[in-house]
Amino acid sequence: MSGLADPVAFAKDFIAGGCAAAISKTAVAPIERVKLLLQVQHISKQIAEDQRYK
Repeated sequence: MSGLADPVAFAKDFIAGGCAAAISKTAVAPIERVKLLLQVQHISKQIAEDQRYK
């Protein structure tokens, strides 16, 4: 049987891909949040002018 027709191999690859995606999204999320805050801080009235990143 080829790798495309083997349902067990497909399931393993599918689960491995899902786990890799979950780990990478979890690792990158805090960095993306900081990036977003830096991009919109000049619009936000909740961030005082002296506390903004220059």
